[in-house]
Formats: sequence, structure tokens, C-alpha cells
Amino acid sequence: MLSAHEIQSNIDEKSSSVEAILACCKSEGREPSGEEQVSIDKAFGTDGKPGEIEQMQAQMKNRAAIEAKQREIAASKLGSSVQRNHEVATNKIVVPANAKRHMGLRAFANTEEGEKEAYIGGQWLLAKLFNHQGAKDFLKRNNLLNVGDQQEASTLGLEIIPAPLEAALLKRLVSLCPILSKVRVSQMSSLTHTIPDRLTGTTVVYPAELASITASNLTFGQITLTAVKMAALTQVSNEVQADGVISMIDTVIEDFAYQLALKTEQDIFLGDGTATYGSRTGLASGLNANSIVTAGGTTVASIDLADIESVVALNPFFQGSMPEFYMSMSTYSKVILPILAAQGGASGDEVVSGWNPRIFGFPINICQTLPSTDAISTNYIYFGDMSMSVFYGQRQGVELRVSDVAGDAFATDSVYCRAVMRNAITVNNHDSASAGAVTAIETAAA
Repeated sequence: MLSAHEIQSNIDEKSSSVEAILACCKSEGREPSGEEQVSIDKAFGTDGKPGEIEQMQAQMKNRAAIEAKQREIAASKLGSSVQRNHEVATNKIVVPANAKRHMGLRAFANTEEGEKEAYIGGQWLLAKLFNHQGAKDFLKRNNLLNVGDQQEASTLGLEIIPAPLEAALLKRLVSLCPILSKVRVSQMSSLTHTIPDRLTGTTVVYPAELASITASNLTFGQITLTAVKMAALTQVSNEVQADGVISMIDTVIEDFAYQLALKTEQDIFLGDGTATYGSRTGLASGLNANSIVTAGGTTVASIDLADIESVVALNPFFQGSMPEFYMSMSTYSKVILPILAAQGGASGDEVVSGWNPRIFGFPINICQTLPSTDAISTNYIYFGDMSMSVFYGQRQGVELRVSDVAGDAFATDSVYCRAVMRNAITVNNHDSASAGAVTAIETAAA
């Protein structure tokens, strides 16, 4: 299924194509040819029937709504502390034409509401940090002057950024790191948090009439989550103009979300307990030997169909589990595509429907932090239900702060933007004597 962004790109491409035909006809002083008119009618519709552009616009609107809902659900799953107090009279806010000069939003929803939220955040930034009188008047006029305005007891002049920006960052973080919607999420009220983990279950028996039922014990262990601070700091020029503030806000939020998502995904998959990964142990080091299928060679390309079949067969398929594949695009190209080609390639439906990678009916998730270059004894493909083995603890939502005096900001006429998260990641493979809920394919040792 195409994303809203991809559908919009198709709309732009189709519109540009028709506009090129019309421009050519105008420059040559002629009416469109029969073939050209067919293309125009196909794009814009005829006889009251909607054309491809209108159909794609409706499709994009529906897809954008679905994606927005998905982001909202995933963000709430992470337990954001965001208070949507910014919803005060946003329906009355009109974004001026000069502020609309951007190429589309990525961090904020690419909708009228998303544009308003970006504009509110941008005006707050102009007012608070750049002392922009027009922005101050805007905030006062729309009763937004105190949104998120909580001063920190510090001489650095730090102030909390309003809720729309935190909400946008969190939602974008989730969309850039989809594995967060797959793992088991827990809220943490302190820096450490324990989760009960079932070790043994009760036993179902068939007692004879009037006979006693044999008792069995339900036993639990503990999974400990320890929160780690993740932080990023960027410096932004103070030379932003009022008509470019939406693009600047969107760019800053997008960059923070991307970097935090990248590190989170790296920690989940690659964490080896060292400081590089915040002392977190991820799947690369957290799976036991019984959960690993070893390929016949030392390269990614040596992984074959038999290995894929073996890792599926190895997975215990716990009742209610929903296993999926995880790999990099490089691994997908070197392993899965040759397998599909050997089976006759993509079907007509797949070509028409677009990107929806599966093998044996199981979804394939592309995770670019997973290994892509050849290395020995390395996990390249994971298969299983992440919610049963990977535990993510949310201690604090994304905290964004800005300062125009910290560091060399005053001397360089710039602004520092800082993002901080506190979360925990751990892997529990349940039983060291057998395969866990997540299994993997690794390359052979040298």
C-alpha cells in the first residue's frame, strides 16, 4: 500500500505531465491532439466522471487519515506526556500565504491542521527566542501566549517548547522507527521497573470422577528495565525569517525524530551492552544459541530458501503470536529477491499493488540499521513476534528545549535546540534450552 507521501508524488507527477501538454499546445498555438486529449481527460476526468488526479486525491486523503491515526495510536502506546492544550481555537487560525511557501511537511501531518500546528510552534519560537513582535501579537491574539511556557530554574534561558512540537516529534519518531509499534511497551514510574515474566504455567489434567485435581504451579521471574537518557543537540542560525519558520520547525523536528529513531532501532537490534548502545543489550547479543539458524556460507548471499524455511520452523509460534521478518534492504535484495525470482518473480497483482513484501505469507519489515555488508557470525534476518521478546520501557516522553544563550549561541547569533528521551530496552529469550519467540539467521563462522 502506497503512503500518503508517495500518492502525493504520483499526483504531482501526473499534474506536471498534463501541464506540460497544455503548455506545449499553448506555445504552438494549437489544440491538443487526440492522444493528448485522451491523457488530459484521463487525468482530469470527463462527462462528470472523476479523473485519476481526483481519485488519487481522495485516496491520499484517506491514507493520510489512516497514517495519522496509526501514529497517534503508536505514540499513545509510548505514553507521551503531551497535553493537547494547544487545541485552543486552532480552527480560527489562518496561516498566511507567505508562510505556506514550503514543499510539504514531514514531521507534522501534511494537512491543514498539521500546517496550523507547525505555524503555532514557529510563531512561539519567533516570539520567545527572536523577540519577534508580530509573533507575540499572534500568540496574544489567539490566546496562545502561555502554551508550554514553563521556565526552568536556570540561567541558561531554557524554555519548554509547546506541546504541538513534542507531539509532532513523538509521532514522527514512531513512524521512522516502526519496530516501536511491534515491541512490548511499559510505562516506567522510576528509573528502574520490573515486569513479571511467566516461567512455567499450570498443567491441564483429566481427573477421574470424584478424584482430586493435581495442582501445578504458575511461576514467575522478573524482567528489569533500566532507563537510559538519550539526547541530541543541534545549533540553528538566528537568521530565519517569519515566512520560513514552518520549514525550519519542520526540519528541526524531522532531524531530531530521525536521529532518535535511528539510535533506538540500533539499540534494539545491535545493542551489545557497551556504551555505544547506552549499555543496552539488543537482539544481536540477547538471543540464545537455540534460536539461531546458521547459513552455509559466510556472506549474506549464502542465505538461501532452506535457511528461511528453517528459521520459520524453528520459531515456537506461541499461541496468539504474530511473527514477522526483519532485515535490511540490502539483505532483502541479496536473499529474498533471488528466491522470488527463482519462483517466477512478482505476480501481476504485486506489480500493480506496489510494495508489500512478504515471504511464506509473513510480512517483511525493512530495518536499515540491520547489517548489510558481509561479515561472519552475524545475524542478518530476524523472525518472530517482537512483543514477546523485546521490552521497551518509557520513562519520559520527548522533551524539547531551546536556548539562545547556552554555549556560544549568543556570540554566534544562533539557537541551540535540545531533545532528551529516557527509555529502557531489554531482550528476554525466555528459555535458554529452546528457541525463543524471536529467531534469527546468521552467517557461518570463518
